[in-house]
Order: sequence, then C-alpha cells, then structure tokens
Amino acid sequence: MKAIGARKQARKGWQKVFDAHKPPRRVRGLWRRGEEIYANLNASNGNTYFYPLHMDTVPQAVVARQALKSLQAEDKLLPPSGLDTSNTKKPVPKAPASLALAEAVAGYQKSRDTLKCKDEATCAREDSGLKLWVEKFGTIAFADVKSGTLTDFAEWRMECVEEINEKLEEEGSTRKPAHLSGRTIDLNVLALNHVRDWAIEKRHLPEDMPVWKWKKMAGAPAPDELLTPEQMDELCNQALLDPETLKLLDPRYVHLQAANAASGQYFHDYMRLLQHSGARENETTKQQWPNVTWSRIANHDGDGGPDFKKGDRIPGKLFFPGKFAKAGGGKPAEDRWVTLHQDLDEHLQAMYARRDPSSDWMFPKRRGAKGHTLRFHRQLERVKRELREKNCEPGDEKFYWFDRATFQWFRHYFISHAVMAGIDFKTIAHWVSHRDGGVLIGKLYGHHDERQMQQMSAKMTAHLLSRR
Repeated sequence: MKAIGARKQARKGWQKVFDAHKPPRRVRGLWRRGEEIYANLNASNGNTYFYPLHMDTVPQAVVARQALKSLQAEDKLLPPSGLDTSNTKKPVPKAPASLALAEAVAGYQKSRDTLKCKDEATCAREDSGLKLWVEKFGTIAFADVKSGTLTDFAEWRMECVEEINEKLEEEGSTRKPAHLSGRTIDLNVLALNHVRDWAIEKRHLPEDMPVWKWKKMAGAPAPDELLTPEQMDELCNQALLDPETLKLLDPRYVHLQAANAASGQYFHDYMRLLQHSGARENETTKQQWPNVTWSRIANHDGDGGPDFKKGDRIPGKLFFPGKFAKAGGGKPAEDRWVTLHQDLDEHLQAMYARRDPSSDWMFPKRRGAKGHTLRFHRQLERVKRELREKNCEPGDEKFYWFDRATFQWFRHYFISHAVMAGIDFKTIAHWVSHRDGGVLIGKLYGHHDERQMQQMSAKMTAHLLSRR
C-alpha cells in the first residue's frame, strides 16, 4: 500500500519528460506536472522558475522553450506572472564583483604558493613580471583588462628601457645599455594569463570572458651551430686565467671555492661537463657528487652484470634527478642514469680531485654561502667579450661564431657527436632526457661535420665497389 501511495504522489509532483523515440530519451529542461509541460529556466532576476508552456505535444514544448531561451540570452526573461513561486529552486549565487588587478595577482600568488604547484625558479620569473603589471595597471578592475591593455603594457616596458638608455648616454656611463627581449614580454603576458585562469576558476571573472589576443614578440631563435673541437677548446680554455697568473695561486688552497671561482676553473669545468654529458644547463648547476657512481674493476665474473668478467672495467654512471629537468609542459622529466664514457669519466675524476670537500655540490656558491651556483650567464658573456678582444681589431663589428655561442650549443655538440659515433637515437634520447624516443634528435639536434661526410662517402664508395 505504501508503494502504491508513493507512485500516486510522484504523479502529482514533477516528472521528467521523454520523447517518442524507442527507447524513450529524456528531454532536458522540460518537466511535466499533471497534464501541463513546463520549462525550467533562470529568469533575469537570478532565480529559477518553472514556466508553463501550454503545449499539447513534446515537440511543441521544445519549440516554446527555445523561444524563452532567446529571451533569456538577451536578459529579458521575466518571472512568470501569477505563478506560485513556492516550487522555484534556490537562486543561483552571482559571481562576486571583479577584483582590481593587484588583488587578483595577490590572490593568484597566494594560491600558487600554498599549493606548491610550480618550482621556485618559475615562481620567481612569474613574480618579476607580475610586479610590473601591478606597477602599471594595479588599480584597474581586472575585468577591464583587454587585448589592448597587453599592447599598452608592452609599449610601456619598451619606453622604460629607452629612458634608461637615454639617461646612461647623458651621464656618459660606460655601463652596458639596457636590453628587453620580446621573449621577456611574452613571459610577462603569460604570467598574467595564469592570473586570469585563476580568477575565472574562483568566479571573479565570467567563464565566457573573451580570450585576450596577443601576438608573440619573440622571434625565431637563431639556429644552433656545431663547434669544431678546436673552437670548443678555445671557448672553454678562455674561462681560465692564463698559466702565468695561475702560478700565483697558492697550491695549498687551489681546491677552495674562492680559488676555483677566481681562476675560472668552476666555469671551465661547467662547460666541459655540458660538452661531455649533453645535459641541460640548469640541471647541471644542481649536480652533486653523491650522484656519481665511479668506474671500477670487476672483482669476479658477473660483478656488475652478466657481461663482465673478472678484471673488466665496469663503467660508472652519473645520475640526473628528473625533478631538475623539465621535459615539456613544465613537467618534471624521468630520473636517468648516464653511463660514463672515457672523456666524461676523466673529467669528473679531475673535478673531484680539486673539489671543495666542505660541499657536496659540484658548483657551490661563492663566499661561504650555502647551496649551488644558480647560473653562469655572466661568465659566458665575459668569455665571449674576451675572445672578441683577443681575435678582433678595434671597430670590427662582424659577428663571429663566439658572439653567437650559447649553452645550448654544448648540448648540440654532444648529441651530434653521439649521432656521428653511430649510437642509436633511442639511447641518445635517454641520455639527454628526450621523451620522443629520438625523433627530435634526427630532426633538429643532429649535425654532421666535414670529416663525417668524408667518412660516409668513403663507406659508400666501398659498398658500391663490393657490388661490382
């Protein structure tokens, strides 16, 4: 009896509407109460009502509902007159008023730092740009930021740089002129886009807010070049003090951080490590000595693996934590072990012999500070400047290979020589932390020098002669 009563009660209440399809399909947005069909819609006052459609069939009710939806889109849908609103749903809360840009930036930074969803370097880069956004447009409503606002910001930044350079010129300063790259402005705009996404998620901005239009200012990067071994030696050795000056250093203290930094040994070792490992520049600055497994001699058959016999040399390995290497999309790469070839092994042995024993970092900070060296860009610029002074006449404005050199060239050098050595792409991809299995290596990174071309030509000649 209770079940029958429940069914009678259901017939008196709101029921879903189905079409004539077999099997029947639910018609969303339509409800039936008794013999009447209703449309459930939000009115312009923010409340939700059941609107009687006064139609006999479901197709007619669908058409009538669409007419009401058109009024709703124009914000002209009024509550149904003379209708008991006791059955209306709770009003949908409206989105809070838009924040000022400075408030939105502060809210995003607090959320980002609390969730710890980005590494420290990324946060610092974002914050440097967001600080400028707040300085220029911090008081305007964030909802009022348009595509034109991005252009205004870029123009303002360029004007600031021009003002700085004009002031330096007026003062007769020998300081290097200020420079602002298009990529830097692109990163500033990207940071504000992250704030925009956060504001939409928190309902400070409507979900259908128009996307900002921004044409990237960064140009295509210059193609990387394959250095000759002689050029590589010249670039790395320029980091060191000349031999006569090195003799002035007390050999008892040559291992200390200050001596290594003063002599340029740290930077020389850093460039050689990039050359021999093909690692990324940032993950290399974070390398530590506990990540090295040194080469050794097998004590018995099977020591180090089934392929090793007693007395064989078991190659060492260098561990690269994936959290220090971005593998695309800002995500950490996989951990990897790189087997030490002879040059890499000998270089690490030499570095270890002159290390600072008070630190596990391969490139510790100077002046007793804890942690590792963050970057070597200034040292690279110094080396390039010294090579120009050494090889160019005053007033020579020609752009030479050392003027174009970047740390990425060391990665290209390693990968190109690995390709020329005949190492399979999949192994190289693992060594340098590429997730595509070697596709990018064949497409972009692999260079061949003239000697390799000559060797391949001789190989082709020998093959053709063998078929005659």
